[in-house]
Formats: sequence, C-alpha cells, structure tokens
Amino acid sequence: MTKKRNIGMLILMGILMVLSLFTISASAEEGGMKFQPGMVIDGSRLTLGDSAFSPNYGIAPHGDYLAEGGCSITRADKDIATIDGYTIAYRVCDELYLGLYVDQMQEDGTWQTVWSREKRGNDAYSLSYSINIFVEKGYYYRCRAGHIARFGTTLESNVSITDGIYFGEGHDE
Repeated sequence: MTKKRNIGMLILMGILMVLSLFTISASAEEGGMKFQPGMVIDGSRLTLGDSAFSPNYGIAPHGDYLAEGGCSITRADKDIATIDGYTIAYRVCDELYLGLYVDQMQEDGTWQTVWSREKRGNDAYSLSYSINIFVEKGYYYRCRAGHIARFGTTLESNVSITDGIYFGEGHDE
C-alpha cells in the first residue's frame, strides 16, 4: 500500500516538474516581451495587430431589449489608442448604459484597468462613444465594455472584451 502511494507521489511530482518546465519556457522573455503574440490571457489573445474588436463585433442578440453591443481598440499612433464602444437596443429604452474600460497587461500576467469612461442615455435606443487616449509603450492593451438596457423594471446586461494589442517596438512609424 505504501509502495503504491510512493510510486503515485513520484509520478505526480514528475508530471508537475514537466508542467513547470512548460510554464517557465512560456514566460521566458524573448525580444524584450515577456508575453508573446498568440497567448491567451484572461480571455484575450495577445496580438501585434493594429486593432482588435470584441468577438463577432459584440453581443447579438441578447434579450428582449438589449440587442447588441461591442467595443474596439485601435493603434492610432505609437502611443495613442482609439477606443470605441456602442450599445444598441431593439426599441427605445428608459435607460441605456455603456461603460468602456482599457486594461494594461501587467508583468505578473494580470490585466489592470488604466482608463474608464461611462455614458448613459435616457429614452434612447442607441449609444456610442469614441476617444483617443495616450498609452504607455511596451505593454499590451485591451478594451472591455459593459452594456445595459433598462425598460421599466427589466434590466438586461452583457459585456464585450477585445483581444490585446501591443504598443511598442516595431510600431514606432
């Protein structure tokens, strides 16, 4: 019994050691970037592309009132990101809400919100917002959006999230 347990523990330790080697190689720095294009971190694929849109250009359809919503982040310049978002209802609602958030990839592999903006509309069926913001070079950034439609006592909501795009070397033109 103890021999089987010891063999099982040795196998488990071996598997953990092999897995840790993959983790170390995946986070090794190559070319100055700790996180490589193609990696997926908290639902966002890291890319060197110039823009990223929420999957399928947002949520559609969602409910009886909330029809669609989406967000995007685009590299406008070496340190300027264009942030766009929208919320659309099937009909005029008492209130529509769009919350936009820009997250920066941190060294520990987490996303931290570095910018946010909220927009509300009363007696509306669509809402949108677009802005250029400055970002610090050398990081991946993504956009998240919260979408809410309220009609009477009915509240429908959803979120959209883009992939992460890199602002840094190779994008200095």
